[in-house]
Amino acid sequence: MGSAGKHKEPSIWNITFIILMMISFFQTMGQMMMNVLIPLYVYDIGAPAQIVGMTVGAFAVSAILVRPFIGPAFDAFNKKMILIISLLVIAVSTFLYSVATTVTAIFVIRLLHGAGLATSAALAQAMAADALPMQKMNSGISIFGLALAISQAIGPLVGLALLDFVGFQRAFRISALVIIGGLILACVIKEPGNHARKPYQFKLDRMFSKGAVTPALLIALLSMPFSCINAFIVIYGNLLGIEGMGAYFAVYAGCLLATRPLFGSLSDKHGVQRIIPIGLCFFVASILVLTFASSLPVFLLAAVIGACGYGAVIPLLQSLGFLCSPYDARGAASNTTFLGLDAGNLMGPTIGGMIVSLFIVSGASEAQSYNGMLFVLIIPVLIAFIVFLIVRKSAMRPTE
Repeated sequence: MGSAGKHKEPSIWNITFIILMMISFFQTMGQMMMNVLIPLYVYDIGAPAQIVGMTVGAFAVSAILVRPFIGPAFDAFNKKMILIISLLVIAVSTFLYSVATTVTAIFVIRLLHGAGLATSAALAQAMAADALPMQKMNSGISIFGLALAISQAIGPLVGLALLDFVGFQRAFRISALVIIGGLILACVIKEPGNHARKPYQFKLDRMFSKGAVTPALLIALLSMPFSCINAFIVIYGNLLGIEGMGAYFAVYAGCLLATRPLFGSLSDKHGVQRIIPIGLCFFVASILVLTFASSLPVFLLAAVIGACGYGAVIPLLQSLGFLCSPYDARGAASNTTFLGLDAGNLMGPTIGGMIVSLFIVSGASEAQSYNGMLFVLIIPVLIAFIVFLIVRKSAMRPTE
């Protein structure tokens, strides 16, 4: 009776989930190559920090604008076809960077890029959630994020290496080819889930999920400093005379390989309400370490701590958005949490660039100005911590 009477633990591993992870890898790989190259390219053209930040964050503008339209589409139309089209848009826009020679042209391409990225990233995660058993949602979404972690480790290193060997233009074209790898996989995947599609309706509850609003707000507050750090960290390191800044991204993403499954498993056992505050403390600590960094080892220490912070908390908030929403609103839930990510990605580099410009106008050196910006970035994380403590028992209650 002993072993025969036991129910087999449901597994997250199935062919659909694995292919979606691979698609996410290729998409994020190309994206991370872009993330490290675009600010350097705009800076190289001669743009000041404020313009660099605005251009880096421009893709979030179109992402936010298209979300009301794509939210209902996720639960109404064929997810596979939408994913294919969005990946095609990303590949085309990535190639177009290679022929852009002005900040204005790059800004316009970023808008196109953002529309595709907003659709594909949220949709791939929603499809992954459909392929997961409910009781494995936290660990499943955290493990799904490993594809992002691996590509985040490789992407910046490859991007910076390509910049040294072949220059900006060819690096952009190679990035487009990487994204086409994800596009090919999207053509062979089977759409997960067997729930009936809803008719397309331009209604608020079809665009966004009420249960995912609070997680989305927290994601916005946390992605502001994270996106700002990613946009300016290489420029800041170069100003300090530090070589090999690509290692920061590699160490950060490498640590995610261990911390994301760990935090996901702990959350399945003990609940996100207990685990998220720990991650938020790590995030604050990582930013503080960055403010005192003057050598590569200290930057790498900040990367390790940051992986236990932002890197661990974001997938938990995303899975909480799914758990607090009905099953047939998974697309809307994913759209809602990614709206928070878009908002943070837009505000972070834009506000960060403005802060740097203000410090420079006040007489600080360029390096001192970036350091001052890092101190300011602690504020939204502290606000997120306070908001979470206030609402964690009332506004973030999983549905049955």
